[in-house]
Amino acid sequence: NALFGGNLSPRAAFSHDVSGVSQTFNQGVKSISLGSSLEFQRRLNFDFSYNMFFGGRVYCGTDQITNAGQTALGAQIAGVAALGVAPQGANWCSNANPIRDRDFYSFSVSYSF
Repeated sequence: NALFGGNLSPRAAFSHDVSGVSQTFNQGVKSISLGSSLEFQRRLNFDFSYNMFFGGRVYCGTDQITNAGQTALGAQIAGVAALGVAPQGANWCSNANPIRDRDFYSFSVSYSF
């Protein structure tokens, strides 16, 4: 009977893929889930939670452009090279955590009779 005459049940969970890689396991990926449930008179239940996904390995590199024939922008790069300016490579970074952008809130109400 902690809040408004109901039972409050907080919860927290942490997950960390410490080492190794497989189809469902990715090294360095972490998640946190925080939530709370409020039950009134053993009939009405309100549940709220937040889930956050983060971490994972990051791979970065540069795609070097050595001549105009190796790119889709060959004509533009050839023109730049003709001016005496060396073309630049494309820098990129990729995260090995496919669910890092899928944080979400959830809320539910249930009634038992």
